[in-house]
Amino acid sequence: MGDREKTDRENQERQSNAGKPLPPILARIAPDPKQPHSNEIQNQANADPERPDPWFKNPAWHMVWITLFLFAVGVYTAKIFHRQFKEMQAQTKILNSQAKQAASDSVESARKVDSQLTIARQQAKAAQDSADAIKTQMRVDQRAWISLGSIKSVSKFAVGEPFTVTVGIKNLGKTPARNTYTGIFIEPRLKGQKPRLERDAQVAMASGIILPNVEIYNSPILTMCSEVNTNTGQILAKFICPLTQDEYDAVTSGSQTIYVHGRVTYYDVFNHSHWFTFCYLMGANETWVMCTGGQRADNDRE
Repeated sequence: MGDREKTDRENQERQSNAGKPLPPILARIAPDPKQPHSNEIQNQANADPERPDPWFKNPAWHMVWITLFLFAVGVYTAKIFHRQFKEMQAQTKILNSQAKQAASDSVESARKVDSQLTIARQQAKAAQDSADAIKTQMRVDQRAWISLGSIKSVSKFAVGEPFTVTVGIKNLGKTPARNTYTGIFIEPRLKGQKPRLERDAQVAMASGIILPNVEIYNSPILTMCSEVNTNTGQILAKFICPLTQDEYDAVTSGSQTIYVHGRVTYYDVFNHSHWFTFCYLMGANETWVMCTGGQRADNDRE
């Protein structure tokens, strides 16, 4: 009986308390019996609240710090790469400048080498020309020089006498003249007529070698007569003819002039050939005067 009465009293107190309003805190946390998990929420509300973990133990903060660290590493790496790029760019500019300078130096060096080669060629040519000039000068100085020595009448210009003229040639050089050949022609020409130069010689003489300062003589005559075979026309002999009255009168009256001209050829010891021509006419008192235009000689290059 006593338990039943106790139970009845508790139920009555519950019913009487049900009509009274709950305190605000209890009202806020009172679970809604219609919502799920209302018992769990009530148990959690009634449980003691737990304190949060420190920030340095929070995984979210760990990610923040790792992200900041990686960002700093990236920035530092970017700076290093940028610095290396700048250095490579500067080195590339230096190499490019050096390459351009090397190319310019190469061109300048090639130009200088070409200029030096040109100068060397010019110097070599000048040296060769100088050597040739010295050689030519030595040859000219040492060669034989044949010239006309003298020309004079051997016999008196008179009727009935053969008129003979001697022509001397002399070596004025320092070395012998070789293979000397002298061709002389003597001819009377009418007044105003020029001598027939470079024609076949009337008198020819091969002198061989003429030593320095030696003079040799050739003696052409005014006229030569020939004995001819009347059947064949062959010349049998030549002989000296005396001067006729007509020839003498023509010369002494001035209607004719006697010319002596010829050509001399020879070789020097350097095996260079040379030649010269001469021409003289007989003047008053049987003197001999040089003709105009009859004196010529080689240019020392033949």
